[in-house]
Amino acid sequence: MPGKSCFALFLMVLASVLASAQTSEDLAAKYPVVAAYQVRPEILMTAKYAEDGQVCEMTLEKRHYQTAEEIDLGSTIPAKMIDQLTDELVPASERGKPTSRWLDKDSYVAGGVSFTKHDFENVTIEMHGSYSCNQGASSKGHLSCDSGGNEVVVIRWKQRACVAPKQTRNASEKKDANAFTTSMETVDPKTGNLHLTIPLVASTKPKQ
Repeated sequence: MPGKSCFALFLMVLASVLASAQTSEDLAAKYPVVAAYQVRPEILMTAKYAEDGQVCEMTLEKRHYQTAEEIDLGSTIPAKMIDQLTDELVPASERGKPTSRWLDKDSYVAGGVSFTKHDFENVTIEMHGSYSCNQGASSKGHLSCDSGGNEVVVIRWKQRACVAPKQTRNASEKKDANAFTTSMETVDPKTGNLHLTIPLVASTKPKQ
């Protein structure tokens, strides 16, 4: 009896392990897939796409984790690097001419945060940042607010509408994948033996 109980327990653990496996397909079935590119060792660019496959939005952010020995909690992207990356990702010929010599009217600096928006014929470039003010010896008694910088850069194409990423598996396929976890235990009233029943579900995919 103890041996049969251990065997039944083993089958239950095995079923649980198989059900909780995290493959790329499993994750894509539950969450939208995000396209990310390492444009610099410490900078990630995530992209969204239009229906025709063209990029419609790019977001630049600091990558905090490389390895256990390389963790950078800072979020500010140097201004020089922002200029370099925007010229690489959306050159002046693709941006078009600036619609104004001034910043967009939605730009602001207040309460420790900043939002800067540059408007061009074909795209907009938005920069989100933070700053802090202090009164130190180097500022000669005056309040200095030069600590901080831009942390997120968003490039948007005006004539391209982004579409939501599609999941790779439909609800019925996910239901079939999860059905293996539903098991049933019964005890034979005559022998006292424990029986573990794990249902098998026929695949809904057509045969190749």
